[in-house]
Amino acid sequence: MEERMESEAGMREGMGREQEELWFSPGIRRQMTEKRLALGLTYASLGRYLGVSWATVRKWELGLIRLCQRRHRRLVREFLRGSYDRSLRENRNLPGRGGYLRPVPREAAACVQRLANGYRLLEEYPQGRQRLVEAAQKTVRQVLSQLLLECAPGHPQGQDDGKE
Repeated sequence: MEERMESEAGMREGMGREQEELWFSPGIRRQMTEKRLALGLTYASLGRYLGVSWATVRKWELGLIRLCQRRHRRLVREFLRGSYDRSLRENRNLPGRGGYLRPVPREAAACVQRLANGYRLLEEYPQGRQRLVEAAQKTVRQVLSQLLLECAPGHPQGQDDGKE
């Protein structure tokens, strides 16, 4: 692992400035994910806008692809700078533009990001990853079930009966 990191660092040092800008560092990947989620975009919708497949966007964000092809570099940089935000928001609900999600509140996106970071930290511990996912799924199911019950018509906490 350490040897691989050294070779990657050497590779980056050997790149010119032009090539280094193509590198998907952890910070760039995190920024890309946060921006995509904040705009309510799926992998597919962002991929269509940038001219790549949904799988490529996913691989960029997960770090499975560390370099961006030269023809996509400017598009990705402009996306991260916010140059396309207005256009992406305006085109979100046009017919034939499926694949868009409603924007995710910052708090929810941060929660999802923390879960993803925990999952990545457990890369060498598959049982830990499995336990993390199972615990998250169980907790979400329990909380959603409780909230749905509380908000259901006829539930004492879901009604405003004027009594206090």
